[in-house]
Amino acid sequence: MCGRFVQAFDGARLRSLLGADPSGSAPAKHYNIAPGSEIKLLRPAEIDAAKALTWAPHPWGFQAKAKAPLLINARSETAAEKPTFAAAWRGQRALVPISGFYEWDRSTKPPQPHYLFSTASPILLVAALLLDQGTQAAACVLLTRAADPTVARIHHRMPLFIRFDSADAWLRGPADKADRCKAEAALEFHPVSPEVNKPAFDSPECLRPWTPPSDPQLALF
Repeated sequence: MCGRFVQAFDGARLRSLLGADPSGSAPAKHYNIAPGSEIKLLRPAEIDAAKALTWAPHPWGFQAKAKAPLLINARSETAAEKPTFAAAWRGQRALVPISGFYEWDRSTKPPQPHYLFSTASPILLVAALLLDQGTQAAACVLLTRAADPTVARIHHRMPLFIRFDSADAWLRGPADKADRCKAEAALEFHPVSPEVNKPAFDSPECLRPWTPPSDPQLALF
């Protein structure tokens, strides 16, 4: 899954990779974005032009009804058929550019957070869906896939990435061909401080490699 991520990329580099200059206000740098936050994502611009994109703020997480769990991810393998996600798959696809994301190794006690990032690109495009919430802004959920061998060492799911040269096809193309836009990413990861567990801990220090103490209990103090 993807439960926290980082948006701290260079805007000029993103524009170069996209081959487009999105309108609107780009996201500020954040190093520990948590579910329930308002996030900045890319949507097709309203003007009728190829590759025209706009930044848009949307809440991360969908609540189907009061007191229901907040849905932050959807399985890409089944989203097109699931009643909750099918309409969004057909016509409300989005992209969330990220620098990297966090995952927790739950084989340790307490679970150890890790930062995962691409060795080939400083920016990754995560596939997302926008779910209608009536009068509120549509909610964003991030699509996931089965983990590749690297990520599987700490978790069985990972974000679904989209190729930069297929960004427009993902956002505007036929729903039955959307699955062809996915990208593989050469990822690495390293442990980070347990302070990352706190969403308020939002600084470049979040990304710093961290050496767990020999006695895991010491990490609690």
